[in-house]
Amino acid sequence: MKGCDSTNLCRVGEEPYRITPPNGTAGTNNVFGTWLFGYDGCAKRDINSKRYIDEAYYDQWEISNTAGVHANINWNEAAALEFLGAPGINQPTQSQIQAVFANMATVIYSYFEPIEHYIRVRCDDPSNICSSPTSDDPCNPNPPAPPITPDPRVVFAYSNNNGGDGYPMINFCDGFFGQKSLTNAIAFGTGLPVPWRFYMDNFDNRALTFFHELTHLDLAANSPTPNPRVKDLLIRVKDEKGAITERVAYGPLWTKTLARYGHDIGNYVQRNADNLAYYALAKYVMTRNGNIYPHLPIVRYSPKGPPRYPSPSNPSSSIAEFVGDEGNVTLSAVTANVTSSNEGIRGCAVSANSANTDSTETVTIDNMVDDSAYPPDYLASMSSWLSDLGVSTDTTDFCISDNGFNTGRHLFYHYDTFTISFAGVGSATTKSNFHTRENM
Repeated sequence: MKGCDSTNLCRVGEEPYRITPPNGTAGTNNVFGTWLFGYDGCAKRDINSKRYIDEAYYDQWEISNTAGVHANINWNEAAALEFLGAPGINQPTQSQIQAVFANMATVIYSYFEPIEHYIRVRCDDPSNICSSPTSDDPCNPNPPAPPITPDPRVVFAYSNNNGGDGYPMINFCDGFFGQKSLTNAIAFGTGLPVPWRFYMDNFDNRALTFFHELTHLDLAANSPTPNPRVKDLLIRVKDEKGAITERVAYGPLWTKTLARYGHDIGNYVQRNADNLAYYALAKYVMTRNGNIYPHLPIVRYSPKGPPRYPSPSNPSSSIAEFVGDEGNVTLSAVTANVTSSNEGIRGCAVSANSANTDSTETVTIDNMVDDSAYPPDYLASMSSWLSDLGVSTDTTDFCISDNGFNTGRHLFYHYDTFTISFAGVGSATTKSNFHTRENM
């Protein structure tokens, strides 16, 4: 048992992950004993590639085993409310959501349990997705018709329930190796000044990507029965000018948007990989961050009346507000951008086999859950977070404090439309048809 701890789980680097599987295929209903093998093309890419993959594999298991993730989810806690939905609405699917996390927590190598499963690891991009993403469909390198728009985002990884040899497969792209390790991401994020340390984006890491990819595999999610398959859902959002944007629900902003959707939300969040991944990561970060929830960006909804925050939208900003009645909800405002966007293409469930032929599904965000569905403690926290950003709730005027970057200086804005951002440790604004006065 050299290299194994008291639980018979072997730490990264102490025992090899690479083995040759016996004849047969990996099944679902996973129990301890899931091994990585193959590593096709990884050594050619970089001498450290295998080490980074193995490390992320162990780290995603640690995330999965965080208290409140693998068992006993507190559905009234902010992280669950924002990534998994309001408890009164997701209640019918809570048991299945919990079951996915519980099964994810068993996906790790072991010398103790007799049942073994296998995942082929690749770095050679057999589906040509790493090098050929398009903004029209980043998971399909060969869309059926032009125009083909090059996608500036970085592809991290993609997965398949059958990699061609009967085993599930995960391919890691160059973007994955450019991410931080879990340890470095925690050190980076928690070491940032306020408000940057509260941005979920700043904790992105390779283990998060590995977790995301595992959710797509039947082996890890225990799907298609009893749990549904986990996809990368598309969401369709309309802005205040009527323009419609369709994008994959990746990243904190769009996963929180999906979790606020007003129809059968449990059915959607349990089937969107990044909702599951970011909830688990948020809970893990809290164990390393003095139990502080990294709550930015904020997604708000106002059923009626003008927006309380200015427009237009910016997906990397601190506050996104949706307004309107059912059937006519629009993304009205995003403000106070104080973080750089590092959104990448987390991963794709490749539709090369029957397990993933239904991988594309679009949710039109035309209705959102009202504040009345959320616990009073959460609404009080939301109010506090807004106050900390220095944003008032007046319908025509709002105040943004520069959070100490220029001590004692505040700007009062009256707007038509605008965007505002902070760059570096100072502040910079981009203006359009609004006026300022100092010293509110």
